[in-house]
Amino acid sequence: MIKEKIELKSQKRELKRSENKSLRLDNKVPAVIYGHSLKENIYVSVDKTEFLKVAEIAEKSSIIDLDIEGKTHKVLINDASWNYKGDLVHIDFYEVKKGEKLTTEIAIETLGEAPAAKKGLLIEQHLEAIRVKCTPEDLIKSFEVDISSLSEDGDVIRISDINVPEKFELLQDKEDVVFIVQTIREKVEEVPEEATAEVKEETGSQVKEEKSEQK
Repeated sequence: MIKEKIELKSQKRELKRSENKSLRLDNKVPAVIYGHSLKENIYVSVDKTEFLKVAEIAEKSSIIDLDIEGKTHKVLINDASWNYKGDLVHIDFYEVKKGEKLTTEIAIETLGEAPAAKKGLLIEQHLEAIRVKCTPEDLIKSFEVDISSLSEDGDVIRISDINVPEKFELLQDKEDVVFIVQTIREKVEEVPEEATAEVKEETGSQVKEEKSEQK
């Protein structure tokens, strides 16, 4: 699998609230870079529009060449914070070091078609990514999963069924379910409470009438 090169430019910034406000007015987002290879955190800002373009194509396991005023740092997007209005307000980058193992999640990419879907069955995906530990050089965009084996109700694909190379250390149970086939159950129409109350009243009246007749 060919790795797509992703690049992003940034500028150093000072730790001032007033500066953060001016950055946002200038369509920039404050960010921080940290990692075991750094003696101290690096505080930068990035263009919001450019970052959102990168975020559209980058997975959690995608290495980004982050340019800080001419010097390139290889980083992962570790976190992105949004406010209640849906605006991007802060980004955390994690710098990776060659040969040093890191923990990340690698996305699951589906291949083929599930025959069960053509039969009107429901294909449920329980996992969107698999948590692993590996070196930056071994990072890939996704694990490919062929779902053409999903044919009948109850068919399952687990992590153990996926081809995960030995260079990746799994950090979750191999028996975790990734995909499962289930029957689509029709929703039972709920009877309105008023109708239920009317039935109870009618039933109660009938019982009273029967008792009075017996007397």
